[in-house]
Amino acid sequence: MKRATDKLIALQFLAVVLPIAVVLLVQMAADARRAARLEHSRPLRILASEARANYKTFTNGAADAVDTGTLGAQSVKALQTAAARLTELADHGEAAVVGDAESVVKDLAATLPKGATLSTLISLRSRIIESDTLTKAVDDEFERRDEFVVKDAIASAVYQKRAVTGALIITAILTVLFVLATRRRLKARLEADISAERERSRQAGMAEIATNVLHNVGNVLNSVNISASIVTDRVRKPRSAGLGKVAALLQEQAADLVGFVANDERAKHLPVYLAQLAEHLARDQEVTLKELDLLRKNIDHIKEIVSMQQSYSKLVGVPERLAVANLVDDALRMNAGSFTRHGVNLKCEFEDVPEIVVEKHKVLQILVNLLRNARYACEASGKPDKEVVMRIAKQAAGVQIAVIDNGIGIQPDHMTRIFSHGFTTKKDGHGFGLHSGALAARDLGGALHVHSAGAGQGATFTLDLPFKSPEAIYD
Repeated sequence: MKRATDKLIALQFLAVVLPIAVVLLVQMAADARRAARLEHSRPLRILASEARANYKTFTNGAADAVDTGTLGAQSVKALQTAAARLTELADHGEAAVVGDAESVVKDLAATLPKGATLSTLISLRSRIIESDTLTKAVDDEFERRDEFVVKDAIASAVYQKRAVTGALIITAILTVLFVLATRRRLKARLEADISAERERSRQAGMAEIATNVLHNVGNVLNSVNISASIVTDRVRKPRSAGLGKVAALLQEQAADLVGFVANDERAKHLPVYLAQLAEHLARDQEVTLKELDLLRKNIDHIKEIVSMQQSYSKLVGVPERLAVANLVDDALRMNAGSFTRHGVNLKCEFEDVPEIVVEKHKVLQILVNLLRNARYACEASGKPDKEVVMRIAKQAAGVQIAVIDNGIGIQPDHMTRIFSHGFTTKKDGHGFGLHSGALAARDLGGALHVHSAGAGQGATFTLDLPFKSPEAIYD
């Protein structure tokens, strides 16, 4: 009877250990594969994104050349940087994806010197358009790859979560079955004290089941995904390094596994070790889920920013019917990261206003520049309570968008020159942003105004827009 009971205990132990061990080994292998794919994908995606962003900077400079007459040094440098990034992509074994983009952009960069005239840019218009198409195709391809890798990682993690859940359920079921079987055999041996023994066995069995289920499910189910860097760290420094030794020890004792579990001192430490190992891996899984979720959100945000950048960098705009709040939200998202980094609090006061018909990219150009200036003014003030208020209000003939900061303010003698070409109070400023914003506002049939009570008193910039821009009126 004792031999049969010991055999049941050994089988119960194996029923608990084996499903968890198998799931953990499979999970480690899957984590390693995801880490390798993410490590390979992210640098290439960044290079492609930088190449595209720099080329768009160049095309923006080319568009500005319509007003200035020449191509600026910053635009030429951006074009050269785009060519360099494409070369790096090709050197990383992605020559097939890069295709002709590298040679075309390189040739264009070699052809366009600093200060190139508008006539030179016009003569190269077809090559500029071709390069724009090629760089966009490269960026789109790597964006598609990156999204696929992340989606695949998330799907794989969800599958692992289900596998762990299944293993825990199977373990719980088998544990219950073996506990019940053990109780029945002990009942025959302990007939005189059957009631007390049954209660003790039930409490011990149920306590073990509850401990396993609550502890593992509570941690493992909330710990699935990981970001690329944390995946790499976890795989390179696994907490389960001794699991192979456990498997080897069990295989070594396979001939007399029952005796080993019942008598060997080493076997008594295995449940504690495996429970601790399961707990550590469950915590790692919780970090995984949070990091991959953040990774997915950042990729979506990058995609939105790229889309908005492409929208407002077009050479020719088309009036659209748009919700003013959505326009402002786009501009805020494009500046949210810098506001957070510099500790600037953002407050929104939006009234319900009608939709307007306007060129989206021009309005975004104005708002993004105003928000960046407001953030700079708050940062330069050194105040602990830096704040920018974004306000939308209705007017008789249109809407008003105000950007209000509590920053360094504007000196009275600067008020009349604030929108002049080349005027700036920043050490590294160029004096183009507010000037071009005022021109864009005028093109839209509106106006850009400023008010400040003086140095240290903050500033308010207001953008007045009609319900329909002049272009839309004549359409």
